[in-house]
Amino acid sequence: MQPLEKKQKKVYFYDNFVLKNLERKFGIVQKKSVVVESVVAQNLVFKFSDWLEEGLSNLQNVGYWYSSNGKEIDFIVNGIPIEVKYQNVINRSDVMTIKKTFGKGIILSKKTFDLSGEVKVIPVHIFLSMI
Repeated sequence: MQPLEKKQKKVYFYDNFVLKNLERKFGIVQKKSVVVESVVAQNLVFKFSDWLEEGLSNLQNVGYWYSSNGKEIDFIVNGIPIEVKYQNVINRSDVMTIKKTFGKGIILSKKTFDLSGEVKVIPVHIFLSMI
């Protein structure tokens, strides 16, 4: 399954300086999990996008998935679903959307490391060091 270019509408801040200034100006504080997801997005785009030299408006190979009933997977990279769950415990329900829809994939966690099933759970800091 590939990302649909015309439907890609997620926004990630590339520059943490801009994000922090917007937070100060408007009083909006981003959760750490949102910042971590942005860092993952940046790294995936720079590692796996083919057309980056033509600008961020023409990305390929990196997208996200959204179902008609409101389920979402944060990233689809070359057909592989990657979900960021920056939390201490990964529950069965966290795994089910990926497993039911794609059969396999990756969940990026805060601390949990589990390679036993079809859906691999890897701490985000280890995943980022691998790519």
